[in-house]
Amino acid sequence: MLDDAEKHPKHKAELWKLLDSFLARPDDRALFGLEPLADGKDGSAKPEKVARGIAEQPAEPPTPAATGGEEPTA
Repeated sequence: MLDDAEKHPKHKAELWKLLDSFLARPDDRALFGLEPLADGKDGSAKPEKVARGIAEQPAEPPTPAATGGEEPTA
């Protein structure tokens, strides 16, 4: 999926939206360079975000330089 996302920017944006809406645990979010949830909860994603299936974060994933690491690979 990550390889496909790299080849197709629209797929990449959608994948990052989905990851942002479903990942809730701080370690999981950090793995993909996502900011911690604003509500500080670490058990599950906000129900309204999961139900809508959209994210409030920008569609473009962070760059490795911004996260201090490498981009995830498949």
